[in-house]
Amino acid sequence: IATHDLGLMEQVDARRMILAGGRLDIYD
Repeated sequence: IATHDLGLMEQVDARRMILAGGRLDIYD
């Protein structure tokens, strides 16, 4: 796995966490 791919994965995970956090905040 290339470093560039790992960087993209980190960005995707960060976006998922932000989206999940936003959803939790809305539902709360």
